Amino acid sequence: MVRIVRRILAHLQHLWLRLQQRLQPLPHFVAKNWAWRLVSIVLAIIVWAYVQITTSTTVILSVPLDAIKVGEQFQAQAFTTNGEPLSLLHVAVQCAYRDKDKLRDSDYAAEIDLRDEAENIIPSYALKAGEQVVYRGPERYQKLSTVQAIVPDRIRITIDRTIQKNVPVEPLLVGEPRDGYQVSSVAANPAAVMVKGPARVMATLQSVQTEVIDITDLSKPLVKNNVRIVATNLPVIIVEKTPLEVRIGINTKPVERTLRSIPVAALGRPRYAAGVQFAPANVDLIVQGTRDLVSLIDPRSVLVFVDVRDVTSSGFRMPVQAISPANCNVISVLPQVVSVTLKEQ
Repeated sequence: MVRIVRRILAHLQHLWLRLQQRLQPLPHFVAKNWAWRLVSIVLAIIVWAYVQITTSTTVILSVPLDAIKVGEQFQAQAFTTNGEPLSLLHVAVQCAYRDKDKLRDSDYAAEIDLRDEAENIIPSYALKAGEQVVYRGPERYQKLSTVQAIVPDRIRITIDRTIQKNVPVEPLLVGEPRDGYQVSSVAANPAAVMVKGPARVMATLQSVQTEVIDITDLSKPLVKNNVRIVATNLPVIIVEKTPLEVRIGINTKPVERTLRSIPVAALGRPRYAAGVQFAPANVDLIVQGTRDLVSLIDPRSVLVFVDVRDVTSSGFRMPVQAISPANCNVISVLPQVVSVTLKEQ
């Protein structure tokens, strides 16, 4: 072995001398002790290779909890022991330092076999490093790593009987119509779909949402076809895959107008008086309708009145009523009541 090393060093020395002749003059610090420098580099390479091969490291992977296998009529959910829904496990995998970049989250999956269990709640199910985590990556890398630990190491599992029911569809709208317009109606067809899932989840499931429908700057009705129902974070399955149609009604936004100093009229006549006086004698009326219709209202054509047919003495405070103008609504009368004074016969 020593003889071979000496031959290699002699050969390297010969090459070095020839290189010196071609690259003269070289700096003194390079030419001095060249053999020791070369040996140092070789030793450094050997040490690096040894560390790469023999030194191990631990890599933390986020592994999906892909499946909890149960009977055909059942469905399982995983939670932390605190009751939070659980879909990912953190897995500590040990491998050689040089192989750490070959490990990927997608190469592993967690599977739990509970096909012998009936409807049940398992409050603290133990996860073991060598049992529930399955390797699914390239076969050539399978023996390069070892699963050391799973976090959390205990989980809560509920096993429910699977049921299905019709659930209303809720179209999901974003944005606002054009200024002066508003959404008047939203309808999905079909209005409900068949959904299948665990009994506990289905008991609280009120609706399923569609994909987002943008109504920004919309000024006329919209019909959207082939609308998809988005996947929820709940363990449910949409049984019916029929494309949805969503109809969105858009109308002009109603505006308000205040009609001021409308005289209060008397409806009917008191039994024991010649007439009545109101205080105040005029009221303001707030009406609502489309911009065009509201602007056409003539305050003189609006009827505001108090029913005095059953009034027998002065001092009563009576409610003021108004008849809505055509295709408009009365929002408020200000003031809402007036004092009634009877006139003597």
